[in-house]
Amino acid sequence: MLADSQRHRLLAMLTDTGGTVSVDELTTRLVEHAQTNRSSTAASSAVGNSKQRLRIRLQHVHLPKLADCNLIKYDANAQTVTPTVSPTAEVMLTDLLASAK
Repeated sequence: MLADSQRHRLLAMLTDTGGTVSVDELTTRLVEHAQTNRSSTAASSAVGNSKQRLRIRLQHVHLPKLADCNLIKYDANAQTVTPTVSPTAEVMLTDLLASAK
């Protein structure tokens, strides 16, 4: 479940934020992160299309999976995400998330 690098990044962003974040904001942050890790030409030509695909993937794959594991609370109607990591789980995820930053 945590083998996906986008889920690592998503959890790291939520941990840094510490509160409820909109799906739009998460999508934008993930796209910006991807852009900084690619050449500027390749990133700028694919931003609009990749942002829409990423948002759909977040809504239908990543967020529901993380919610099923109780790592986040995903409100599909309000389009918001809230971290729900317990203190025990947070200790286990610290090393994993550090590698995603």
